[in-house]
Amino acid sequence: MILHLAFLGLGASDWSALGQMLVGVASIAGGLWAIRLFRESRRLEVAKWLDGIFRDFYVDENFADIRWLLAYRTFVGEIAPLLDRTTKQPADVLNPDATQILHRLDRLLNYFEHVLYLESEGYVPAKAREAFFGYWFELMKSEAYLPLRHYIATYGYEHLDRFLSNPRKQR
Repeated sequence: MILHLAFLGLGASDWSALGQMLVGVASIAGGLWAIRLFRESRRLEVAKWLDGIFRDFYVDENFADIRWLLAYRTFVGEIAPLLDRTTKQPADVLNPDATQILHRLDRLLNYFEHVLYLESEGYVPAKAREAFFGYWFELMKSEAYLPLRHYIATYGYEHLDRFLSNPRKQR
């Protein structure tokens, strides 16, 4: 059987137009598929970031001791007076234990700074930050943690200071 270009009553120009239309539809479908794959890969990337943030803070031992010091009565009795002294007289020579506590606290505050920066750049969703760190940020906003907020403001933790001063703008 011989196929003719006049198949279905279409001429050569009709077939050419139909071919161009099919290429256009295929291009659109390919573009939509690429967008879908990009979104999925972006979601996977965010999930990996969030997993790393969670592991760094809660699973690894990096912050275990300072979390404990901040979360319990130890803060009011030991840490708050140290922070008061440090912000009022920064040139004071501290004993090695106090220096070590401040070093660990600075590491934790830098971590929170980093999380808030990543949120401001769109890498960490506010919902995830709230889920992982809501307790800690609420704790730092409480009246008992005023010495910590002064320390944060004094020593240049800009993202954290801004967030704790006006959290509504960050959401």
